[in-house]
Amino acid sequence: GHCIKGKAREVISQEVWMILGRDNLEEWSNEDGSQTIQAKSIRVHSDYVPNKSDADPACLWDGEKNVKQIVGKKGTVAGWGRDESGKVYSREAKQFDLPVIGHFVQDIKNNTGPCNGDSGSGFLMRVNGRWTVRGVVSISLLNELDRSCDLEQYVVYTDVAQFIDWVWSILK
Repeated sequence: GHCIKGKAREVISQEVWMILGRDNLEEWSNEDGSQTIQAKSIRVHSDYVPNKSDADPACLWDGEKNVKQIVGKKGTVAGWGRDESGKVYSREAKQFDLPVIGHFVQDIKNNTGPCNGDSGSGFLMRVNGRWTVRGVVSISLLNELDRSCDLEQYVVYTDVAQFIDWVWSILK
């Protein structure tokens, strides 16, 4: 939601491209097996409010909806957001394995994890031998000094499981 409606103007589908199978953001020649696809449409949940983290989903989860069932389990996040040297984006995707705590806020506090630019990245969990998106990177607490993510704090994710009915209503 915030990538589409949180800007000075709403982004339209003709401006959104999905790049699948590419790892390096600086070498734009096609990597083996990569695909670039333009979005046909964009749907933002009707409950989404700009500058809030509620109702900001992107993908499906077909398992248990109760977050208590996944507390203590680990998931994986990958993205090209701000790196540890302060560069606005990482040249190649970085991957983090992180545990779920509380109400779908994952515990990092070790200077690793998603940062500015990683919004929308999936929080993937392995379920019955396959990767499944359970959450989506939403917001991180900011370091007041440089207004970048504070990796000594928590990152908040949208819990995709809570939006399954809405997603299916769009896909039908």
